Amino acid sequence: LLATLLSVLWVGAFAATHIPKAHMPEDIHVSDKTLHAAGYFVLGAMLLLTCASRGKPRWTRVLLTLALLAAYGAVDEITQPLVNRVAAFADWLADIAGAAAATLIIELALTLTPRRPSSAS
Repeated sequence: LLATLLSVLWVGAFAATHIPKAHMPEDIHVSDKTLHAAGYFVLGAMLLLTCASRGKPRWTRVLLTLALLAAYGAVDEITQPLVNRVAAFADWLADIAGAAAATLIIELALTLTPRRPSSAS
């Protein structure tokens, strides 16, 4: 279920960041950087939770999440000019900040959440 939700969110994020500039709403009252950070926070949280649910060790999922989202953020920015949008280094930094915040918060929550004892049947 988590992997499916992550896939849907990722496709939605890609679609949203590649809407041609002419079709973008002009009355959004939220900073572009806030939208980037929030979007990558959600992607990062879902990726971490998906990896954790599959038993990936902490450092594997942390490094995978940060590396994958940094790389994806770069590709996302680089491809935006194809739809008359502007690639911005500051947007990429906001992407990384959102992914890093998710990593910190989710990993802290996973550390503080008591584990259920496995039932031996």
